[in-house]
Amino acid sequence: MTIDYDNGMVKFLREFQSLVDGFREEHGLAKVPQSPEQRDVLGLVRKMQLAIFSHLKTTPEFTLKPQKQITIRTSDAALQSIERELPPDAVMVPVGTGNPMSIFGLPSVETTWAEFQYLTRSLKFRDSWVDAITSVVTSSVQSQLEVDNSQIIVSYDAKHTFRVILTTGTKYFNGVREFNLYFVEYLRRGDFGDPETTIIFKGFELLFRFRSLFLERNSDFSSMSLKIAPVSAIKDTARSLHRELNLLKRDALEAGLDKASVWAAFVDWARLSKMSEAWRPLELRIRAILSQIGGAEPDAVERSRDLLVTAIQDLETVMRPLNREVICEMADKLKSFCAG
Repeated sequence: MTIDYDNGMVKFLREFQSLVDGFREEHGLAKVPQSPEQRDVLGLVRKMQLAIFSHLKTTPEFTLKPQKQITIRTSDAALQSIERELPPDAVMVPVGTGNPMSIFGLPSVETTWAEFQYLTRSLKFRDSWVDAITSVVTSSVQSQLEVDNSQIIVSYDAKHTFRVILTTGTKYFNGVREFNLYFVEYLRRGDFGDPETTIIFKGFELLFRFRSLFLERNSDFSSMSLKIAPVSAIKDTARSLHRELNLLKRDALEAGLDKASVWAAFVDWARLSKMSEAWRPLELRIRAILSQIGGAEPDAVERSRDLLVTAIQDLETVMRPLNREVICEMADKLKSFCAG
């Protein structure tokens, strides 16, 4: 670009110098002497623009952050005042263009941890979100070498699943602490082939997953395992069980198996109705107890554990025969493909 006397910067410098000279003259002061270099306004502007250009070449033009990222900002003193929890006044700051708070059905604006819990209080997966975020952040405070990046959450509408990962934890000299969390969405694989066989296989997967979680004696979530587990481990176990229930719900929604009409293509309506009527109150009861365990004081955990054991025992009694019958009925449906 040619720099001449019509250049905007050149005009600005000349007019500014004229104003300074006029001001000094009004007050009886002599003009400030200028060196030959200072009088060469065109040369000065060229040097300024070259310096600006050289600096801009080393700075980013823009930064794209499509991932869902949240920075949690609090203080050392606040963290130390609460054991294994996040301070109510900790601030959640959405970062980048990924609209991270949409995971929780909220607008992407700054909010405190207390406000977040209040705004999501009626949502089904709220307790699992609180547990997952708390676990990731507090694990980095306790041990910088063993951060818990295994946490998985489900979006408020159960359509997406995210892994919660701590990327950086920063401590400032003034005691401020920042934790950068990424919410990385799980890859959803596409479906191929005959939709009918695909649904059957996904139905089997859900049924056997349910069986493995609750109806087999060597499961961590069987009533006997929960009964003999150390009380100190119950909160972590409850958190894991809450996560598994959420994932079951997510898987059912993804496969379309949250609708009775889909199951009815493979399962007798009467049996399907009986299974649904038995499971719904049991799920609500178990989720309520898991939330109770999450917020229980140490001396109340054992009492809550006993309630959970009883609820799982009821689940085993009611759901075991129904689970077996539905698996057998769907297996018979699958055999028809072998005969065809």
